[in-house]
Amino acid sequence: MAVSKTRAEVVALKEKSVFVPDENLSSGLRLQLAAALVLVVLLGVGCTGLLVWYYTEGPDVTTQPGPTEAAANTDTAETTYSSYTMASVSTREKAAIHLEVEDFSKDDQLKWQDSSGSAFARGGLRLVDNDIVIPESGLYFVYSQAVFRVTCSYDTYVSHKILRYSDSFDAPLLIMFAIKSVCQDTNRQNGEVKFFEHVYLGGVFQLKKGDRLGTTSYWTLDVQTDSGKTFFGAFAV
Repeated sequence: MAVSKTRAEVVALKEKSVFVPDENLSSGLRLQLAAALVLVVLLGVGCTGLLVWYYTEGPDVTTQPGPTEAAANTDTAETTYSSYTMASVSTREKAAIHLEVEDFSKDDQLKWQDSSGSAFARGGLRLVDNDIVIPESGLYFVYSQAVFRVTCSYDTYVSHKILRYSDSFDAPLLIMFAIKSVCQDTNRQNGEVKFFEHVYLGGVFQLKKGDRLGTTSYWTLDVQTDSGKTFFGAFAV
């Protein structure tokens, strides 16, 4: 049988079922809730900042090159570097000159040329009035060779020398010289041509701008004028 309750009894029962925390417990809950709220806000700000960085400054995962593209980029970089290196070398081309004998005269002078065979001139070194003209002060390797055809009808010798002409000296300065005795008694047989003899000179010298280098030789009438036999040159070091 249902038991009916009065309104007053119902109200009293509800009041008994409601939990009313004491003052201290309510204050602690409020602090915990506030701390949790602050933590949630901080996490939200941090995540937002991370997302902003990822899409603005982070790695571009959508444009990463594959193996083929990476290889192509590497080849392009190497080609660019190689082109730069070659251009740099060409702008730093050292002065050099190599002369070949063109003719000779009876006054111990070889006539040089710089425009045929293996002859060349670059970087400021040039041939003027049969002398090499120095374009800038510095160290230069100077060299020359003369090949002679020797006829041993009498005792003789061959010689070859390089002279430096400079405003610093009153007279030409001998910087290299070589002499060889080429005919002895055993080599003289009825004036026949017995052999070829060569003289080579080479060394490093401190030269000044405007200095000139020239050669003189003895026995020039028999100097060999074939390409590669008799030459004269210099280059900056």
